[in-house]
Amino acid sequence: MDVAPTTPSPQKSGAKEITHTLWKQLIMRWAIWLGISIVSVGIIWVVLWCMGGRASVIEIPNQERSISILDPNFSDTIKNILEERIKNGIFLSIKSQNIVLPAEWNGKIIFTYRIQDEVTRLQKEGIAHFPHLPKLDTRFPYQPIVDTEALNEWLIAQEKDFFLPARPAGLVWNNGNIRLREEIPTQYLDKEKSILLITSMLRAAITHAIPLPVIADQVQITATELKNFWEQNPGARDIFPITLRRNSDKDINSSVKISPELWYENIFVKKDENNTIKWALRESFFEDLIQNPQIQEYESEPVPGELLIDENGKATRFTPTKDGISFDIDAMHDALITAWLTGNNTVDIIWKKIPAQGDENSAVQYGIRELIGVGRSSYAGSPANRRHNIALGVAAVNGTMIPPGGEFSLLEVLGKIDGSTGYLPELVIKGDHTVPEYGGGLCQIGTTAFRAALNTGLPITARRNHSFVVRYYEPIGTDATIYNPSPDFKFRNDTAHWIVFRAYSTKSSELVFELWGTRDGREATYPAVPRTFNRVPAPPTKVIPSSELKPGERRCTETARDGIDASFDYIVKMSDGTERKQTFFSRYRPWQAVCLIGMEKQKKEKVTQDEKGAEAPPIPLSSDLLAPTDILIPPQGSSRPGLN
Repeated sequence: MDVAPTTPSPQKSGAKEITHTLWKQLIMRWAIWLGISIVSVGIIWVVLWCMGGRASVIEIPNQERSISILDPNFSDTIKNILEERIKNGIFLSIKSQNIVLPAEWNGKIIFTYRIQDEVTRLQKEGIAHFPHLPKLDTRFPYQPIVDTEALNEWLIAQEKDFFLPARPAGLVWNNGNIRLREEIPTQYLDKEKSILLITSMLRAAITHAIPLPVIADQVQITATELKNFWEQNPGARDIFPITLRRNSDKDINSSVKISPELWYENIFVKKDENNTIKWALRESFFEDLIQNPQIQEYESEPVPGELLIDENGKATRFTPTKDGISFDIDAMHDALITAWLTGNNTVDIIWKKIPAQGDENSAVQYGIRELIGVGRSSYAGSPANRRHNIALGVAAVNGTMIPPGGEFSLLEVLGKIDGSTGYLPELVIKGDHTVPEYGGGLCQIGTTAFRAALNTGLPITARRNHSFVVRYYEPIGTDATIYNPSPDFKFRNDTAHWIVFRAYSTKSSELVFELWGTRDGREATYPAVPRTFNRVPAPPTKVIPSSELKPGERRCTETARDGIDASFDYIVKMSDGTERKQTFFSRYRPWQAVCLIGMEKQKKEKVTQDEKGAEAPPIPLSSDLLAPTDILIPPQGSSRPGLN
């Protein structure tokens, strides 16, 4: 059966459309009103926030009322209140006991306020906001200034009045007996949190006493743990007093004694980062120990040394660098504990070096920190001219600077050697004749420099021995001759730092050459007396009659010297274990003694034919020789002399 569709009434359809339109308009108006309300509230909130939450009123601490920032007395009121706080301090409490934190303590200002400029601007602008001080509480027109270091010192001082120091379990010496002391737990202030709390109080102007935070100190070692550890690691009881020696020379007068009472008062056990129990000594024990006069007089402060260099690169003033010496607390701590556990009642004090520091005028800047080698020789018995020439040579060498990698040439350092530079003539042998020549005696400079370089461990690049043995240069084989332009004496500075010569002579006519630089761990060795062999006797004495001497007077110009060979190995072991070896061979020729003897001048007389055939009586000779004269003949095959 078919059903026809239903058609709605025109009146009912129109009513529905009107109702739907009205609802749409109502919802739209409500949404607009809500949006305007939200925006208005937001604007008001922003305005209030910018004004510090209040448009014209600010609370003043320590007062029961509020003061408007527009009040003409606003600035003076705040200033007076804060000045009163600075005068009276602020209230705190520790363990329920009230204390006062003063603004100034022990000569230091702990806290104050900055206010005047900000309050003045506040009154003009009528707001309580400081955009350039982001950490300032925007409700109050002032800023506290706190010296946290001084505040921390004040808190530490308060701890001493309120808390006993923590004490772990320990040992006590009692008339030869050792007893166990119980542990004492304690508390201490949490200083970091206390400083933050006090700073907040000053900013927020809290007036009532605020308790400071306290931390409980957990005792590391209990009496039970100590008892068990002592049974496994007991110390010696019969070694006291323990003797500390400044040196290993057993000087009783320079020793320090540690009594059993002092020892057991300071020995304790502690746990390391791995929670392992170990014996230890208190820091206060060493603080008192280093005040002992025997230790203090041995300690020294570092001295950087002075080094002034002229335009020619020579040191015109040099004072040696000296590292300081200090009692090595860490090393001595372990040494004392070991001695106690092993029953050793004598301990050598361990010292540590304090490197010197300096400015651009100090020797330290050139790496010249210490003495690295010394050479010595004796010129005792030298004649006046020889002494004079040696003194000039010492002055030329003294202060010579040798850069890293540089080569030292003695002839270059000495410069021109003649009368114009102040040198005097001294006998030198050329061939088989003796003649005076300028600079005689400068081989003393060469020999001393050679020995200094050897003792320093530096590579020798040029050296020649004398032609015959000279008594000034014993032991045989350790001399070095020079003559301009050759032979020269040279060595190279293969260290990483500068080297400076410090040359001088002593009252006993000893020449001393010091080389200053920085040690690099090398060790130089060579025999104190070289090996000698192939000795050849000196030729017979040569006697020359002389009419210049009184009859029978004898004067020897040369002393007989045996010929001989000498040799030694010079070995330098570097810090990396490598070795460098040089062999120095010296051959000295035999030398004939030459003596002059005075004879009478014969008168010219007429003689008979028989008298003409008579022979003159022989001149008596003596084997006695006068003191030798230091004269150097040139090496075999050479006519060049040396500046002996």
